[in-house]
Amino acid sequence: MIAGTGIGFLFLKNDRTKQIASVNFVGSATCAGCHEAEAGLWRGSQHRLAMQHASESSVLGDFNNTQFDYYGVRSRFFRDRK
Repeated sequence: MIAGTGIGFLFLKNDRTKQIASVNFVGSATCAGCHEAEAGLWRGSQHRLAMQHASESSVLGDFNNTQFDYYGVRSRFFRDRK
C-alpha cells in the first residue's frame, strides 16, 4: 500500500507541476473575486505597498546617494538610471 501511494503521488506531482508551469499572473482583482475577506486585508496592508512598481511616487526613501551606518555596516541608497 505504501509503495502504491508513493507511485501515485509521483504521477500526481508531475501533473501538478505541468499545471503550475502553464499558469500566468492574473492580477489581484481576479483573486479578490473568490477571496474577498483576504483581498480586503491585503488592500490595507504594507505588503500591497511593497509590491508596487518602483516609481517617484511609490518609493518613499531617500535614494539621492544617502549613506546609512548600522553596526559597522555602511549601506548606500542610490538610483541606477540605466
